[in-house]
Amino acid sequence: MGNPNFPSDIIPEILSRLPVKSLCRFRCISKSWLSLIADPDFVKRHLNKAIKSKDIFNQRRRLIFTDESHSELPNNWAFLVFHSNGLLLCQLYYWDLYLVNPATRESKKLPQIPDVGEAYYFDLFGFGFDHSSGDYKVVMLSYLEGGIMFSVYTLKTGSWRMIQTQYPYKCDLMRHGILLNGGLHWLLDRVGVEHRSSMIISFNLA
Repeated sequence: MGNPNFPSDIIPEILSRLPVKSLCRFRCISKSWLSLIADPDFVKRHLNKAIKSKDIFNQRRRLIFTDESHSELPNNWAFLVFHSNGLLLCQLYYWDLYLVNPATRESKKLPQIPDVGEAYYFDLFGFGFDHSSGDYKVVMLSYLEGGIMFSVYTLKTGSWRMIQTQYPYKCDLMRHGILLNGGLHWLLDRVGVEHRSSMIISFNLA
């Protein structure tokens, strides 16, 4: 791989510090570089170096793709629901969710979210990387009468599972979650009490 005068660990170390856009170009240099860049251990190494942002706030924004061939999205606009490690969770229409990798121009449509029954809110989401399993997870939080339903999608299995919890308070769900210290956190506004108060509900991705 590369110059034989270089120690074998130098090139992977250099490449692991480069932006994803550069790595996508360098895949064409040789088969050995392509193999290195596609190696799961290298991907994990690059990801660990890239995680520097300490921002905890996330806002919903509209994305416009100027090149309709950018991905397999059926439309050239989408709402950015969440992002994690360079991957975007996008929402089209009401239920259609996509994971988009802008660097590789790849996208994946998520299967339909299972019906949670009579819920007051459907569209609060979180998205993050579970380091314990090496997997990405999408979490939808729904408030039902007397409880909260978590709908969890895992990228490796390609399926949703449901986790229902007891929650005795009526609440308003304020905004999409934030990812912090391996967990997703949502701000809830407790209602039906004399003094309105806010609280945080958390979901551990592990």
